[in-house]
Amino acid sequence: MIFLSITVILFAAIGVEFERIISTLTYFVNAKEVFTDKEQFCYDDLGCFNNSFPWTTFPTKLSSIPISPEKIAVEMLFYKNKSLSVFNEEVFDPNLPTIIGIHGWSPLLKRTSRKYVPKHIIFIADIFNAIQEKMDGNFIIVNWKKGSSTLNYPQSCSNIRVIGRQIAISLDKIENLDIENVHIIGHSLGAHMAGYIGKELHLGRITGLDPAGPAFTFPSMWYDEFPNELEKTHLWYSDAEFVDVIHSDAGTFGGGHYGLSKPIGHIDFYPSMGRDQPFCNIYRYHNRLIEIIQFNRLAFCDHRLSKVYFIDSIKRPNLYQFCNETICNTLGFSATKQSSRQTFYIPENNLPKFNKRN
Repeated sequence: MIFLSITVILFAAIGVEFERIISTLTYFVNAKEVFTDKEQFCYDDLGCFNNSFPWTTFPTKLSSIPISPEKIAVEMLFYKNKSLSVFNEEVFDPNLPTIIGIHGWSPLLKRTSRKYVPKHIIFIADIFNAIQEKMDGNFIIVNWKKGSSTLNYPQSCSNIRVIGRQIAISLDKIENLDIENVHIIGHSLGAHMAGYIGKELHLGRITGLDPAGPAFTFPSMWYDEFPNELEKTHLWYSDAEFVDVIHSDAGTFGGGHYGLSKPIGHIDFYPSMGRDQPFCNIYRYHNRLIEIIQFNRLAFCDHRLSKVYFIDSIKRPNLYQFCNETICNTLGFSATKQSSRQTFYIPENNLPKFNKRN
């Protein structure tokens, strides 16, 4: 026990620097053999995609190559009563709200933790279970596991462009679908995929749960130097009538953070000021080291806490009402659009406490 305690303390002391090293090395090792200098790539059913700036990997003129749509084999799945089924337009009710969940990068996740849902989409099931206790709707999960399981993270970033257009085309074909009544909830890369769908259709609402930072972070000055260009690459407030974002691991990739820092929504919430979530404490560093060794990188606590906050906000919305200097709003499912873009930096002490029951 003494040895274990000392080990945990040492991991806590070196944890941040270790993550910085691992983060940087992971990106460059896994980025090999996925780059091209071609300025566009095309598919018969989807058209062409620009692959030059701002899609290039700074400071090179190279960009990553997506997997073909056939190999990605994206699925749209109905979720109801804790069961999954293949999307069927015949049971789709256009009079009900449509809520779509999209997972993020999920390398090497092969196990299933529940009988009715694969591990990489459990959080979507949890979100839908909570919402279904309050309202009826069409609940759809976008399963892009084959496009997200590659260790080549840059390639997964390219894959979401292809999948985003595929989903947009599929939604556009649904008879009598009111696109303004569609709410997409995406985590990490799934948040940016939601943005790509919105750029095609302009949705009713997008919720970004800690949108991925690696490959989507640019110098602030570039947004002025290249107006209306960088916004094409990631989720942006113009992608839907209402875009709300929860940043739980905001920072630089080299600093061991996996979320985007920049405010990109109509409303951006930064619980615990956007990083170092209070529930991801010193005693978890040993587990985090094991996760790094196993390459289960998206299990990092801070990055996934955005999902926990969102689920809890459905169950206990009164505990997620926060104010900035001028106005108040509710983090999570009950968030509302306001007359101007707003950011909410929430101190750690103002966050709700969790226990085993919630």
